[in-house]
Amino acid sequence: MSSLTLQQRTALRKQRQAAQARPEERNDTPRSSSPPPQTPSFPDRLSTLNFSGITPNPFTNGTSSNATNSSSIATRRLMGERIRKKVRLEPSSEAEFTQFIETTSPEEREALLHASVLRLTDLHAKSAQTTAAHYTPSKTLEKSLRPIIHAALLMPNIKYYSGNLSSIIMTVAETSNVKQMPNDDEERDALASWLNKEINNARYQLKKTIAESLTPGNELKNIAVLTDRLISKLGKQFNATLSIYLRVAFIRAEIVKNHKADKFWAAADDELEKMHNRGPQGFVDDLTTLYEEDIEAHGDPADSKCTPSTEMVGDRKPRWYQPLHDNVSKIQRIKIRTASKRKRGDEEEDEEDDGGEEPADKSGEEQENEDPNSNGGRQAGEEDEEDQ
Repeated sequence: MSSLTLQQRTALRKQRQAAQARPEERNDTPRSSSPPPQTPSFPDRLSTLNFSGITPNPFTNGTSSNATNSSSIATRRLMGERIRKKVRLEPSSEAEFTQFIETTSPEEREALLHASVLRLTDLHAKSAQTTAAHYTPSKTLEKSLRPIIHAALLMPNIKYYSGNLSSIIMTVAETSNVKQMPNDDEERDALASWLNKEINNARYQLKKTIAESLTPGNELKNIAVLTDRLISKLGKQFNATLSIYLRVAFIRAEIVKNHKADKFWAAADDELEKMHNRGPQGFVDDLTTLYEEDIEAHGDPADSKCTPSTEMVGDRKPRWYQPLHDNVSKIQRIKIRTASKRKRGDEEEDEEDDGGEEPADKSGEEQENEDPNSNGGRQAGEEDEEDQ
């Protein structure tokens, strides 16, 4: 029985039920020869029914159907007049509302309603885009967020330099109760766009300073001096550490590779991903190799007057420091489909991708040839220290 399929088992169950429902037939019981009682004929039963007063079917009677439609339109017009007194509409909207009320076809009314919903969705999306394009956070919120952005890029445990960094910054700001964070969804989306631009600006400044250290005779050539310059922009409570030296050496090694400006941070993250795939110890080993190569090329930190600290932050820790430290190691890369080829007729065309850059990098890396501060970007060191 267990080898039977579900359908076979169901058929057997129905057969058993049918057999149990039939009375037992015994061979010793004679069959009755009398015919079964005759069912009353249909006309006899039909004649007993009273059809007086029943409304004719409007779907089988053209005159009644027209009367019903006219009555329905009149009813909807009265309803529409009542609604107009309660809801004020623009002239164009009022005309569309009248058209909707007087439409007799249910299918057409449904289509009109659906089209109106879609138009409302389009208007909402356009409004959100306009809001995001012109959104600027308050001065207080700017002052709170910029140091978090610049600190994130110098954290020794940052996993990647792009990806969903803007959402990480928002999480840190909310966790540390940064004042004037928006609650409205549209404003939050607009703030995320603003954060992407600020992150791009901060990365631009970081890369620019490290690139300048490679020019002959530059005072920032020694990695200890360079790191001290970078960390000083965060405020007096931050200190350069050996772990940050390793990160700066990694970025400087990527700059030496001469990646295209709009591909730099994506290429750096590609290298980081390979290093992460080697495991924690392999990752540290790779960073150490780059650091030792940097010392050979640009000088030993011991030869400078700078001394690394054991902690990145002293006693006056900003309230956002620990949440930032805990979250930058969770940054996720945003994968973008790569370019592919497909044949169309006898021609083979490339389907160009968007450069393989994360959304946060698209606009920012295009600013490599211009001053990002023209878009409102500022150094963290140009602002007052955040209130503790």
